[in-house]
Amino acid sequence: MAGQRAPAGQVSSSSLPVQGFSAGSQLPPTAQMAEADHFPPTDQLPQDAGQAGPAFDPFLDPTELSAPRPVAQRGTNPSPMPDPDLERRIEETAKATKLTAKVLGFTCARAHPTDPRAAFCTVCGMPVDQTQQLIEVLRPPLGVLVLDDGTTFPVAADAVLGRDPDHSEPARQGLLPWKIEDASGGMSRAHAEIRLANWDVTVVDRGSTNGTRARLPGYRDWIRLQPNQPLTLVFGAEIMLGNRMVRFEPAAPPPFG
Repeated sequence: MAGQRAPAGQVSSSSLPVQGFSAGSQLPPTAQMAEADHFPPTDQLPQDAGQAGPAFDPFLDPTELSAPRPVAQRGTNPSPMPDPDLERRIEETAKATKLTAKVLGFTCARAHPTDPRAAFCTVCGMPVDQTQQLIEVLRPPLGVLVLDDGTTFPVAADAVLGRDPDHSEPARQGLLPWKIEDASGGMSRAHAEIRLANWDVTVVDRGSTNGTRARLPGYRDWIRLQPNQPLTLVFGAEIMLGNRMVRFEPAAPPPFG
C-alpha cells in the first residue's frame, strides 16, 4: 500500500537510485526487462545448484543443466589402424631399393635399363639397340615369382623363401624374407633362396628337409636341386617348395602387347 515503509533490513527496489531517475520513481519498462532477463526467477533455480558439481549457469535450459558438456577433440582425422601387411610391403620395398645393384647394361628407347643379352627391354618390352655401348645402369626387377594362388613377389634383390623366414639367418644377413603358407608341413622355415648375379636369377636349396624341385619350360619331369647349388632360372621355370609351386615370369609385358 502507498505510504507504507519497507520492513527493517529490506530495501525496496523502488527506493534504489537509478541514474536519471529520482528515488520513488518507477524504472522504465526497458530497465525492468533487462533486470528480468539478467536474473531468472528463483523458483526455476535447481535445488542442488549449490552442491558440488559443474558450475551452475543460469542461462542454460533446465534440460541442459545435467547434460554433459562436449569435450573438445584435437584434430578431425583420427589415426588409422595399423596395417601389418602394408607395413611389410613398405619394408620389403625399402630393403629392395637399398639392395638394388648397379650393373653393366643397355638402355631402350625409353631410357629403361635392360639386360644387354635381351632383344627387348626387360622393363617395357620395347626393342633394344644391340649396337650401343655398355654403360653402368641401375638394375631393374628381373621378373616376378608368381605363387600358385596368384600372389606375386618382384625379383629385385636376393630373398629367402619359406614358411617362417623372417627370423632366419639369411634374413638377418639382409635377404628379403618371403613368407609362404604351407599346410602340408613339407616346407622348411627358410627353405630356399633367390640369388641375383648380374642379370641372372638363380634358386638355391638351403638343405631343406624335403628338398627343392624345379621344372624348366618344355620339360615334364621335376629335378631335385642339390643343396647349396644354384640353378639359373629362365622365364616359365617352376619351383616346388613343400606343397606350393612358384613360377618365374617376366616383369615386362610381351613385346608389342
